[in-house]
Amino acid sequence: FRPANGNMDEDTFMSLLDSRDASDIDELDFDPGTPLSSENWKFYSVAGLLSFEQVKEVASRLARFNDENPEIAFSNNVLEQFLFGIGSHHAGMLPAHKAFVETLFRANLMKACFATETLAAGINMPARTTVVCALAKRDGGDSMSLLETSNLLQMAGRAGRRGMDIA
Repeated sequence: FRPANGNMDEDTFMSLLDSRDASDIDELDFDPGTPLSSENWKFYSVAGLLSFEQVKEVASRLARFNDENPEIAFSNNVLEQFLFGIGSHHAGMLPAHKAFVETLFRANLMKACFATETLAAGINMPARTTVVCALAKRDGGDSMSLLETSNLLQMAGRAGRRGMDIA
């Protein structure tokens, strides 16, 4: 999920958060300039998919990652996605960023992850549900190709594995 590429418009993104009561959100203070501020945690927990304690934990992990890796720090846009409980995983990401997403997902600190087939390749990231939005993928540039059957089965196999995934 990269907002700039147009794969998901604002209405679709907001529909992920539709179950929340808008009046609760409107009453909360929010400073978009400093997403990791503890003053914003309540907002993320009400408007997003994580509990207050989970938002606090994600914020702590993000602050530590950005402090230890200033040259590859997450942007405010990505920080906000993580604090809402949403992330992405694709081949164009830095390996350290992919590893961070995988860690959050395994710790149940990311409730929705928009991913390419890279997520399913040899990574144990149990999911409750897998949604395949398209059977084609970019081959670089402007060309597209169909997903291979084995990759599609691997992606679909992320969800509902006996003894690993909690329904």
